[in-house]
Amino acid sequence: MTKKYWKTVLLVGMVWGLLSGCLYDEAAKTCFDFTAETDAQAGNDCSTSSGSTSSGTIAIISLSPLDEVVVILNQGLSDENLTGWVLGPENAVEGESYMFPSFSLFPGKVVRVHSSDGGETDTATDLYWEGSDHWAVEDTALLKDANGNTIDSCSNTEACWGG
Repeated sequence: MTKKYWKTVLLVGMVWGLLSGCLYDEAAKTCFDFTAETDAQAGNDCSTSSGSTSSGTIAIISLSPLDEVVVILNQGLSDENLTGWVLGPENAVEGESYMFPSFSLFPGKVVRVHSSDGGETDTATDLYWEGSDHWAVEDTALLKDANGNTIDSCSNTEACWGG
């Protein structure tokens, strides 16, 4: 199969997902429903005004302080290089934020950033931020690009993504 064929398959799948009102995350076996009347009905934890980036749109779609995980989605049609991007609490001081390693997020895919006690290996779908208890229930997560521009924010006290 050619590269053009696979790009067409990917595009058709993404369009079908958009028309059906959900984006399916294969790794998480989760359908992110963006047609629900409220994000709480869709099972999302956050509210966002997703940020446009050079090649797509990146959004924090979930912040779960209890599970110590943040889920980020590439809503665009192109890979997004997140190398050097920073994720952390809104009021973080030096050293209290996660800097993305060399990492690209593919179109329509999510990455989960977990708090970790160490020893886990980063994958294409899961990244590990060493240390525990990075998030408090009242926190707002900020995602900034490598230039320090705020791309998205998400508070556990609001509905998230598309609200």
